[in-house]
Amino acid sequence: MLSWLSERIEKRRAQTFVDSIPEWYQTCNQVSKLIGDALHEEPIARQDIGVVIDKADRLLMKLGFYIPSAHGLLRRRNPDLARRFDITSQQVFRLRNETTRFLIRSQGPGLGAYGDADGEMRLVYYYRALEEVGFKARQIKRELDQELKSIWNELQVMLIQTERMLANQV
Repeated sequence: MLSWLSERIEKRRAQTFVDSIPEWYQTCNQVSKLIGDALHEEPIARQDIGVVIDKADRLLMKLGFYIPSAHGLLRRRNPDLARRFDITSQQVFRLRNETTRFLIRSQGPGLGAYGDADGEMRLVYYYRALEEVGFKARQIKRELDQELKSIWNELQVMLIQTERMLANQV
């Protein structure tokens, strides 16, 4: 009886991992692209930055569901990969925070600064924000994108192994 229960729990964990890892990866990439656009396209900084931040936050809420679901099996089977998974997940949130700082600073010194500022001042605010925090956010994005590619290759191997294990248990 106990071995049956143990097998069932392990099968459920494996299925949760198989379901969560691709969604985690896809959501991380969506956040990176959305934020990358905001970091590299000045017109986005002129728009309502709340739209970009809200979209990123919605994706991050979704990401928050996939992290614990995938992490449990990873931690048991490959602690080093689990550590990298944690660091990568944290980087996504860090990227959001640094980009938010950039977008807020690019608006200028006060409420409605863009609405009151002429084109030259808008660019001054934008480039000042880019220098203060934007380049750091761009660096975080580059590092995140590299790590996502690297970790995804290893996660796919584990994903395939887990799917095979599930197929053999049926």
